[in-house]
Parts: sequence; structure tokens; C-alpha cells
Amino acid sequence: MPPVIGLDGVFLTATASSDADTLLDGIKQTRSSYNAPATSVDVTGGTDTSQTYTQGLRQWTVECSGVYPGSAPKTGYEAVLTYGSGYVLHLQTWTLTGSVAVQNITSKEDGGAGWMLFRPGLWNWTLSWTALVDDTTAVADLTAPGASPGAVTVNLTNTTNDTLTGSLRTTSANLALDRAGRTEISYQGQFNGPLTAGAANGIFASGGIGTPDWDTNDDGTPDVALSFASAASRTHSGNGFLSGVTITNPLDAAIEVQATFQGTGALTNA
Repeated sequence: MPPVIGLDGVFLTATASSDADTLLDGIKQTRSSYNAPATSVDVTGGTDTSQTYTQGLRQWTVECSGVYPGSAPKTGYEAVLTYGSGYVLHLQTWTLTGSVAVQNITSKEDGGAGWMLFRPGLWNWTLSWTALVDDTTAVADLTAPGASPGAVTVNLTNTTNDTLTGSLRTTSANLALDRAGRTEISYQGQFNGPLTAGAANGIFASGGIGTPDWDTNDDGTPDVALSFASAASRTHSGNGFLSGVTITNPLDAAIEVQATFQGTGALTNA
């Protein structure tokens, strides 16, 4: 048989009604991949004349990327953000990044299967954006020490309620004057607390975004199945959970979503 190509495969899927499934349904996937590293344990000693190792525990992650919305991808034109405590005029691009604190819960009682076990912890959210400077509006200072965060809304598209909202402090600013180009200012900010997804948001369920699903029936066993296929008869599957997402929203290019998933327990290649 000849080597397979992307046309022969099936992109990543997840257990129905899980938050992983909601995200995957909301994008038009363009790439899926997995990475499976193992710990290499140095056991050099005795009369060894070169380094010797034994295999330690294994783990795996899945990454996927796509364009948004999945049903009819759009550019970021008119997908603005509002931030009462910052400068967002002449907006060019914004990037929202969420990462989950992945907790290693592997123990010696896990049956000797050789795969690490994990569960999700807290979300951490950041936002960066770039805007053009004009000659009538002062750019905003960074959030002052001890000051309260400001309310921010990012619009994923120009569709009403296709939003993510939260409270943000600006943590970095960079203004660049280019004699042969534009004068731009770029900000970075840290969200304080959770984000809330609007009713028309296609990546997260409407409402507050909580800890990712990993044990949907609360029996202590991971049950969110992840699977993709590199060919019709070649699948790669296991249980896991959403561990990160990055949404890049440019002015005149496709809205991109990148997601990462942490496997827990064995990855099965069939």
C-alpha cells in the first residue's frame, strides 16, 4: 500500500456534549497531531563505558488547529474588542490565550501500565492586541498598582453575542515609531478570574467557562474520549481533556483557533 496523506484521515473528535466536543464542533479543523514523550531515566554506573538508560513513564498530548466559525469561516474584520480601561482604537489584531494548570495524579498503584494520569486544574487567561496610534487620542497607561481590573469584551466575529468577556489588567505596553511605516502600540493583559462566553459563541458553551471536562459522571475515572485517524483503519485514541486554547483574530485573514488536549492514561494506536 502507498503512504497515506491527509485526505485519507479523519480529524480529531471527542465524546459528545463534552467541552472538547463543543470546541471541535465550532471550528473547521485543518490539522490534528499527537505527541507522546517518555521519561528517559539515567542508570549509568558499574562498569559502563557509555551512558545507559531505562524507559520511564509515558504521556501524550493532542494538538489541533482550525478556522472559525466552523460552519462558515470568517476573517477578523469588524471583530473588535472593547476595554474601558485601555486603548483599542484602530485595532489591527488580537490574540486570546487560555491555559489549564495540568495536575499529574500518577501514583504507584496505577497498575504498572506505564502511562501517566492527569486531571485539569484552573484556567489562566491572557489577551494581547495591537492598535494604531492617532494624533488626537492619548494611549492608555498600564493598570496602576492595586487598581481594579477593567471590563473587556472580545468579539470573535461581527455576530451579536459571539463574545468572551472578563476583567483585565494591562501588564505590558510597547509603542513602536517606524519612520517608513506605521506607529503602533501593542498591549498584553492578564485576566482576573473566569471568562464568560456569549450565547452565540461557538467554541465554549454559553456562560462561565469552568474547569475542563475530564470525568463527566464523577466516578473518578477519566471518560472524555479523544480520537483521530491517520487513515481509515489507523486510529489514535485515548481519554483526555482540553488543556489550552489560542484564538488569533487578525484584520484581513482567517480567524484561527489552536487547541491542546492532555491525555490521561494510555494512548492506543490501532
